[in-house]
Amino acid sequence: MKSKLFLIIFIVIVFLLSACSYGGGSEEVSSDDATSDTSSEETETTVNEDGKFEPAVEITTARPVGSDYVFINGENIHQNIHNKWAEESLGIKIKDLWESADNSAYHTQLRLSLTSDEELPDAFIVQDPILIDDLIQSGQVMDISEAFDQYASDRLKEVYEENSYAFNQVTYDGKVMGLPIFTAGDGTSPVLWIRQDWLDHLGLEPPKTIEEFESVMEAFTNDDPDGNGVDDTFGFSFSGRNGFNNWMSDVSFVFGAYTGKYIPGTYLENEEGSLVYSSVQPGIKEGLNKLRDWYSKGYLDQELAVLDEVKATEAFIQGKSGMIAAPFWQKAGL
Repeated sequence: MKSKLFLIIFIVIVFLLSACSYGGGSEEVSSDDATSDTSSEETETTVNEDGKFEPAVEITTARPVGSDYVFINGENIHQNIHNKWAEESLGIKIKDLWESADNSAYHTQLRLSLTSDEELPDAFIVQDPILIDDLIQSGQVMDISEAFDQYASDRLKEVYEENSYAFNQVTYDGKVMGLPIFTAGDGTSPVLWIRQDWLDHLGLEPPKTIEEFESVMEAFTNDDPDGNGVDDTFGFSFSGRNGFNNWMSDVSFVFGAYTGKYIPGTYLENEEGSLVYSSVQPGIKEGLNKLRDWYSKGYLDQELAVLDEVKATEAFIQGKSGMIAAPFWQKAGL
C-alpha cells in the first residue's frame, strides 16, 4: 500500500452505475414516439465554467435509513444540506427511488430489483461481494472506464493507480464496472467498546489480554451483567458474514494476538519481503480455534455467520452484548 491518505477497506464497497447516459437528465424523443406532427425538441444539458450542469440533471439512488438517523432543522433523507449543495453547486438533483430500514434490507431490495427486472438506481453502494458479482454478470451495470478517464481528478486517479488491485473485483472483460471506495487510514481502525455499567455491576476491570478478554466475555454471558434476571446476554459482537476484518464489528485483533499481523483471507508481506496468503500462516489456526471455542460456549452471537456489520452492531447498541470492536466514531450510534 503506497497511498498515505487512503486505505481500501476489507470488504470492497462499490459505487455501481446502472445503465444511464452521460448526457444527463434529458431524453431524446424520436419521431416515432411523437404524438403530433410537431417535432419534439431535445433539451441540451451543458456544463458551465464552474462545473455545474445547466439545466440540472437528476440522478437516482437508494440507501438504508436506520432508526438512529437524526436530522436537524426539519431536514430528512430527501431534503437536506447535502442534496441542496449538490443541486445548487453542481446542478445535480439526487432522488431516492426507495429507502430501507437497515443494511440487510437494503441489499435484499437490491437483489429483488435485480431478479425481478425492476428499475435499479443510477448510482448506489454495494457491500455484498456476491451481489457485486451478480450485478456485473447481469449486464445491467455500465462500463465506467471512459467516464473515469475523462472526469476523475488527477489526485483521484493517483490514489486508484497506487491501489490498482482494488479494481480486481469490479473489472470484467477489461471493463471497469464500479469504483471501490477508499477511506482515511485511521478512519476505521477499531477500538474495543465495553459496557462500563456491566463491568461495574460485576466488579470487573477492562481486559488487557486475550485471557482477560475471555474471562470478561464469560461473565457477560453467564453472570447476568444487566441485572434483569434473564439469560439474554452474550460477551462480544462481530459480523462473520463478510470475513474477520470489518469496518464495524471487527475481530481481527484475535488473529493479531496469535500471528502478529496476519488475518484470514488477506495477502500481506512477510518478514522476507514476499507476499504471502495469510490464511495459511502460523497462528491462524489457533485464532480460528479460539473463535470456535468462544462460539460453542455462547460468548458470541449464535447468528454471526449471517449478520452483516450493521446487524452485528445493533446487538451491542440494544444491550444484548457487552463488547464490540468498532471505529472511534461509532460512539455516535451508541
